[in-house]
Amino acid sequence: MFSNKPIRNLEIENYTGIDSVQILIPKENVLFQELGKMPFQIERSKNSKYDLHTGFIGGIRITKSTNPHKSHYFGLQFSISSLFNGNNLCSDTPLNMNLILSLLNNKLNNAGVKIENLNGAKLARLDIFRNLILEEKYSKYFSILSLLHFPRTKKTIRYGSSVYYKNPGKRASFEAIVYDKAEQLKSLSNYDSVGPENILRMEFRYYGTRWISEQFKKFVFFYKFLDPKFPYFTYLENFDCDKFFRSKANKLLKPILNFDHLPSSTSLQNELEIFFKGKNSINPRKEALLARTLLKINEKGLLEEFIRRNEFKIMRLSFKSGTSQSRRKRIKERAYKLLITAGLMKEIILHGYDHINELKQGLLEKRKNPRKRAA
Repeated sequence: MFSNKPIRNLEIENYTGIDSVQILIPKENVLFQELGKMPFQIERSKNSKYDLHTGFIGGIRITKSTNPHKSHYFGLQFSISSLFNGNNLCSDTPLNMNLILSLLNNKLNNAGVKIENLNGAKLARLDIFRNLILEEKYSKYFSILSLLHFPRTKKTIRYGSSVYYKNPGKRASFEAIVYDKAEQLKSLSNYDSVGPENILRMEFRYYGTRWISEQFKKFVFFYKFLDPKFPYFTYLENFDCDKFFRSKANKLLKPILNFDHLPSSTSLQNELEIFFKGKNSINPRKEALLARTLLKINEKGLLEEFIRRNEFKIMRLSFKSGTSQSRRKRIKERAYKLLITAGLMKEIILHGYDHINELKQGLLEKRKNPRKRAA
């Protein structure tokens, strides 16, 4: 059975940790001793005319592109957390490059593959995460989590209760995810039931050397002084994972950070009217009704369609007030603002600020960065 008491040796929420990374290693640094043990499969790309040769060894994904601009690299994708701990629950993800190289080779040697060194290896994917052991079931917090929004991303709900935020485009450079980690681990056939029962996981992922380089400028203290700037894997030892995480979490949690209202009744309509009146609304009752409607529509999964069909009801804008794209953007922003207000008001009527404060504290407090060496 799971226990809701933290298990010290798992270090579940002590650190801000690193999960999956992809590194691009110069091909001269990778030795194939027995090619017969390393079968590659060909993956046809939808977004590129070049194929990808892919192989899997002990949880490590090895890729080689037929693109002549990328063919001088091998790609290795793996979880640093899993590499050290057997699964990716543990937040203790040491950044000792010599030890990481040794652990990788221990797995790769079975297929006759050896990495000579990590010199010149560039980082092409970076997943930073934090676990939060919850006081109650994850489902109790989902009504809040489903209201959050990350700037310039599209939000989707997958697997019932996992919230994904992804920037638009064929090849996403950024993704944020909030999900029930304990439930996800239970679904794995090789996972032993140890650890707390209620674990929220929040991850921020960057893809592509260009975009990771932009983050290195902000969170690797010496990086901005380098010329040229390449996000080498070894620089990850100096990456401030915790500061990075808290900067992103602040953006995601922005709707709940400054929300302030003390309800005096259990009526959502009445409390919304009081709230909007305090914000000098011209018609608090009408605004409260619209906010409640948006909340009900959102619970049915029909919010986008409702906004499209009721733009004039949500915000009366002259057709002279900017382009049609800018009008739609302002209408959508107002709709989401009303939706979040109604959702948070319902939450505090039912549960007070307990859940909100638990999320704010657990996801924004300072935590330890990955250690430079493992014990």
